[in-house]
Amino acid sequence: MSTAANVTARLTRSWPRSARTSETFIAKVEAFFPIPIRYAIENVRPLGTTGLILCLLAGIILRTIWPEVMEYRADEQSLFTKCINVGRTEPLPLTTGITDTRLGLDEPPLSLLMWVALARVTGVKRPTDLASATQWLNIGALLLLAIFAWRWTRRDDREPWLWATALAAVNPFAILFQRKIWDPSILPAFLVLMVICWEKRERAGPAFCWGVLSLIVMQLYLPGFFLGAGFLLWALIFDRARMNWRGWFAGSCLGGLGLLPWFYYLIFTFAKHPVVHTKWPRFFPIQFWIHWTTDPFGLGLEYSLGRNFPDFLRWPLVCGTATYLVGIAHVALLGLAATILLRGAFRLRRHLRAGHSFSQLLAAPQLQSVYAACFGYGGLLTLSCVGYYHHYQIFSFPFPFAWVAYLALGASPGVVPAPAGRFLLVIVIVTELIVSACFWYYLRAHPQGVGGGFSQPTLPQ
Repeated sequence: MSTAANVTARLTRSWPRSARTSETFIAKVEAFFPIPIRYAIENVRPLGTTGLILCLLAGIILRTIWPEVMEYRADEQSLFTKCINVGRTEPLPLTTGITDTRLGLDEPPLSLLMWVALARVTGVKRPTDLASATQWLNIGALLLLAIFAWRWTRRDDREPWLWATALAAVNPFAILFQRKIWDPSILPAFLVLMVICWEKRERAGPAFCWGVLSLIVMQLYLPGFFLGAGFLLWALIFDRARMNWRGWFAGSCLGGLGLLPWFYYLIFTFAKHPVVHTKWPRFFPIQFWIHWTTDPFGLGLEYSLGRNFPDFLRWPLVCGTATYLVGIAHVALLGLAATILLRGAFRLRRHLRAGHSFSQLLAAPQLQSVYAACFGYGGLLTLSCVGYYHHYQIFSFPFPFAWVAYLALGASPGVVPAPAGRFLLVIVIVTELIVSACFWYYLRAHPQGVGGGFSQPTLPQ
């Protein structure tokens, strides 16, 4: 019997008892609710086709509405200019591509080549055209994630991944990052393909494709090195037997061919004049996990709004009067996040009291990809001391949403997901949809820009 099967068998012995304890506790809490709310909690069904389609339609609309509402600052302008000029008035990049000003290091050329190819295929002429191409590419990634959740997951994992897809569709940060003209904004499609291949990694073909894709992601944006290495280390530590290592090695060799010219630059150009960063960013040791915890709930939009965030909490305005709907939604999301996290903490305590070690819990097969993203990628990124920026969370898509779904449902082999968890996820999705819609409406109402990471200079026609 494999290591993963042994872990599943050991944990399953105590899950039914834990489930009964949880149901008893939830029943006591629900007794304080009014009868209509108790009825709603007890009768929430698993996310079906209609609910998923509605969430996907909402996500598509929010990713494509008001294309003129976009960031267009120095980074975006530089990328758009290169997409137009490379191959016409500028040579194709063969050694290096876009310069990462934070690291003082040129990225591999594949990222720029991908953007140029996207611009050529879609006939881009204006910045809004390139933004629209990015949005539709990411809509394709969202639909692919839905197909994966619906058709290609194991029965015990299907419901959590369906809820994760719905959360990803309406989440404010997922929409924000997937509307940008920005180096990592094309990553979600490759990340979803990586998830699909990772889940079938015991077979030669998917392992080969996962090796290729992990090396491609490394070349699309420099933090991708931490993602690929994090997943590889996680597989080595917790599930060596399942990986088809020959397939992975062959795929990695093929995907790594594009790095050879960049290694030449790294050794013979960058090494002569390296840029060494010695400043330890503020709150860096835990910043990744703070955003891992808050981003799936849509908390932290001051990242984009800056000093306008308090004003945003007053929106929407009705006849010039503040409704504070967004502020109420944020309070609700804080309460929902605290409830879901506490449910997960109580469940963890029960497992530890039942004699399970942390290593046994981390080896649970249904959460390997989520843990690899959280602790593998996040741990290596933290330990590297190269600095952390909020948009590095793009590399964790769609795993934080799956993590929230698993926490809320308590979904494990042999345990039926709790109706209360489904009820919480429904409220989270509806509330995030409200926040996302109000967020883009607010940005459209402020074409002069807002005082955070988001600004809207006049676009060239």
